[in-house]
Amino acid sequence: LDIAALFLPVGAELGRIDAKQRGERLVAPRTPKAPLDASAIVALVGPHTASAAEAIVALLKASGVRVIGRRTYGKCAIQSVYPIGRQGAVKLTTAFYVPPDTVRDYCDDGIEPDHEIAAGEAVNDGEAIAEALVAALPAALIDRIASPPTPSTADPRRRRSRGKR
Repeated sequence: LDIAALFLPVGAELGRIDAKQRGERLVAPRTPKAPLDASAIVALVGPHTASAAEAIVALLKASGVRVIGRRTYGKCAIQSVYPIGRQGAVKLTTAFYVPPDTVRDYCDDGIEPDHEIAAGEAVNDGEAIAEALVAALPAALIDRIASPPTPSTADPRRRRSRGKR
């Protein structure tokens, strides 16, 4: 929830947890900062993106964040690990995450990225990721990244004084 609070307005519905013994509605917590600008953020996903990470990506995508990579796993199950004796454990599904109505249900077939990196390309292939980033980000932002402000056009409030104090 703390991560979602960086990107979503206070009180935004994040979904709910459905379990046999309880149902819990999740909302974005209060944060001292305003949400970050979604147009300047890109989420990188792949077939192993699942569970809590997938829930966050779904919320971000619904708020305008661009998603690149490959389709996610599609897992909304919440699992708990219970120890058995000294050396064993069992993992059981104890609840399910239910996305809010504002988010497309991805629980069975995952999240489709806005810009796909082909399955044959390794995720650590910098060139494929760079191409997908350029395709995903708005042109104005790409221009700002490619041409950072010169010292003469930079914000004068950010300049450091080089003189003695």
